[in-house]
This record gives sequence, structure tokens and C-alpha cells, in this order.
Amino acid sequence: MRHCGAVLAFFAFAGCQSVTSPSTTATDADACMGSAGSGVTDQDPRFVYDCQGRALILRGANTNSSAKGPPHTTTITEADIARFGPDWGMNFTRFLIFWDGVEPQKGAIDQAYLDRVEKALDWFAKYNVYVLLDMHQDVWGPKLTGNGAPDWATRDDGLPVKNQPIWSMTYLQPGVEAAFDHFWNYSGTDQELQDHYGLAWEAVVKRFHNHPAVIGYDLMNEPHPGTMVDLTELLGVPAADSQSPAFDKEKFGPFYQRLINRLRPLDADHWFFFEPRYGAAGGGLPQFLPKLNDPRANGTRLVFAPHLYSVSFEANQSFDVAGDHTVADWQTNRTADQATQNCALVLGEWGFDYEWPNAPQAMAQILTMADQMMLGWAYWSYDPGGWSFVQNDATHTEAPSIVQMVRAYPRRIAGVPKGFLYDADKRTLHLEFVPDPRVTAPTELYVPAKRFFKDGFTVTVNRPASAWQTQWDAQNELLTLALLTAETTPVVVDIAPK
Repeated sequence: MRHCGAVLAFFAFAGCQSVTSPSTTATDADACMGSAGSGVTDQDPRFVYDCQGRALILRGANTNSSAKGPPHTTTITEADIARFGPDWGMNFTRFLIFWDGVEPQKGAIDQAYLDRVEKALDWFAKYNVYVLLDMHQDVWGPKLTGNGAPDWATRDDGLPVKNQPIWSMTYLQPGVEAAFDHFWNYSGTDQELQDHYGLAWEAVVKRFHNHPAVIGYDLMNEPHPGTMVDLTELLGVPAADSQSPAFDKEKFGPFYQRLINRLRPLDADHWFFFEPRYGAAGGGLPQFLPKLNDPRANGTRLVFAPHLYSVSFEANQSFDVAGDHTVADWQTNRTADQATQNCALVLGEWGFDYEWPNAPQAMAQILTMADQMMLGWAYWSYDPGGWSFVQNDATHTEAPSIVQMVRAYPRRIAGVPKGFLYDADKRTLHLEFVPDPRVTAPTELYVPAKRFFKDGFTVTVNRPASAWQTQWDAQNELLTLALLTAETTPVVVDIAPK
């Protein structure tokens, strides 16, 4: 590395470094594995933090979708996980687990199943990938053609269920709606269903709250309202008499609050992720969850984790670049949700078939929006083939979509993030943050140099060159930026091709 003069006129006292050396200087990328959050208090609740108080941007993929069917075996390998960081800059996975795997028989926890989960968690920890344990369900459970809930917890009232050509439409089958209605009937005769769901989560939290890979728990995947669903929401025009507000406020929100209150005493440190109901929010429309509260004594560690799927894009299998407003609507409504919840926001699922017409434009919209909102995200999904960014071949060759998904971003920020954006065309990364003097660890940025900066890159900071320094980890493509003076003047960082 060498120092150079200021290269941007509006940075009157800017310093610049040119990074070309194949240095293998180690970073502290794994220093916080095994510890959630930090002892630094009174930080902006809109972000997840690592153990040293740095805002943590989580970027990665969903994994273990192939385990949906019994006996829930994990097909992802250690070799797959080893590629997450060095090849793609990913530090995060949303890992699917299942109620019927945890509690296949009423009141009986299957420790052998948790052993299989732990084996995968050990691999993720080895390669410094944070794991969000996601209690997954689709169409309630196996008895109703889906996955998730055990047969003994399936109260379908003997109503019919026929698998539909579009899998998500099976949610509207009478037996499926009945099963969800019973689950939400906590104040009636079905209280034990939620109580046992909590029991299964207790077993997971007790088993894994000290595991070095685990960062948190996604309390339920895409909860469905049962017969209270408003189908007109899927068309973008919610009915005037929609039951969605009542469901969210009277049944759904209280369920989350009870579960958070039950689990927090078992784990004071990790993050509880919660999703909106299935459907509307994922398509960009409003949702109505009341504000949830974390009983944790020293600051909230809740994360709102909605999904994003365009209904018209999936239905037509072609993206209407000018006419599809899903991403813009999602940004508007999820920003409002974050203000209501006053907690962190992570995009828990998004994805599509990259071969669909205009898929690259759709991906560009989502990735740019995620940067604008300073979001972490998990792509759906890693599992090779289909929508994955790797092929279903012997070596899991990269699929074309990986060129867009791999992008420079700030991974850990030593202060309050104010904005960042990667320009894929210009290959530039812009970051602004207000440093926190209490955070002494450096800011860390992922820069895919081998893929996009083969001739090196420059780092420009709005500080004199003597006021900051960098280290470059060529193996993991991580750049650390340390400020040499304690101050709170906003920091502006720009990375560009040399």
C-alpha cells in the first residue's frame, strides 16, 4: 500500500491509499463469533451489533431447504460452506429447522435431530458464518402436503387438502386454513398448540444459545392467517373489510410477544427475528403488527425480518421493469414498519429464477434498495439448482446470477451507519458513518478484488492520511479501516478501481 494525495476535490483534507498488494494480513473477522451484541449500550436500535459494538451488516443465503422432507437430513457440505466468505463475501445464513424435527412426538424432543443441526452449525462456525435458526413451515406441515408442524399438532377438522399446481395456493385449502385457525386460537380450546411450539423453541434455545455460530432465532417462517387471510391483498387492493389488521393485532402480535417473553430468560444475548404474516408484506403492502417489546434488561435485540417476492413477477415469470412497483412499495412500507418497531430490519428471503426475462433488472432493483436501506439479507436459496447461485453439478459451479450478488459492502461499521451504496456499473462503494469513540475495533469492508478489482483499488477517506490506516486480508478480501483519533465527525469512505 502507498499513500497518495487527495483525489476528490470536495474532500479538502482527504487521504487516499491504493491497494494492490497481495497481502495476507489477518483481520479480526472471526473475533465476535460466539458472542451476540456487545457491552456498548445505548446504540441505535435499527442495527444488529457484533461483540465489539460495530454495526453488523449480514449478507448471505438461506440454506437447508433440501431438508424440508423427513427425515430432515442436511445436504449442504463443509466444502459448500467454506466458499461463503472467500468466494462470495457472505457472512450469514438463514438455516431451516422444523417443528416436527424438534418435537416429532408430543412432548418428546428429538436430540438426534438437534445433533444433525449442530453438525452443520459447527461447519458454519468454522468458516465464520453467522447462523439464524429459522423455524420453517410451508403449508403448515407434512400431513397437509407441506412441511413444518408435526402430524400430532395438525388439527384439520377432517377437511380436504389437495396439492395445487401453484404450491402457495394450497394455503387456501380448507384443511390447511383449519390447521392455522386452531393454532391461532390461543384464548380458546387450542392453547396447547402454541404452548408446545414454545416448548420446541425452548429445546432449540437451550441447546444452541452458546453455540459460536448462532446469532439469533427466526420465530416462524411466513405465518399464515388461516381463514382470516385477505386474498385481495395479493392483487394489491386490500378489501375495505379486510381482517388483516384484526389478525395482526389480536392474534399474531400477542403470539410473538408471548414467545419472546418465554424465550428471553433462556438467552439474554441473541437476537429474536420476527416476520409479518404471509403474503401482503412480502409483496410490498402494509402489515399491522403492533410494536413488540423485548424484556431484555439492557437494550432491545429484536429484528423485523420480512420477505420480498413480487406476485406479478412470479405469476408472469417475467419482470415488468417499468410497471412493477413491488420493490419501491416494499421500501416505503418496511421503512414505516421499522419506525414503528424501532428495531433492526433484515430482508430474510428474496429470490427468483434468474433465467426469467428481465431478472437481472429485478435483482439490481432489490440489491440497490437493500443498500439504500442499509439492510442485511439472505437470498433464497443456496441449495444448488433452481433459483440458486450455484449449479446442481458435481462441483456446484457458479450460476450467472452470482455476478450481481457478489458486491462490495461494509460488513462491520465502527459507529452509526448513515448510508452506503455500491454502484455495480462503476464498481464503486460509498460509505458514510458517524464514528463511536466507545468502539475501538476497526470498520471492516468486503471488497471483491479478485473478481472486480483485478488491478487494485483506491481507498479515499475524508481525513488526513495520517489520521487513519488500513489492512488488507487478500484471502478473505476484507479491508479494515482504523481511525487513529477518537472523534465523532462523520466519516466518508470511497472505494474505486485503481
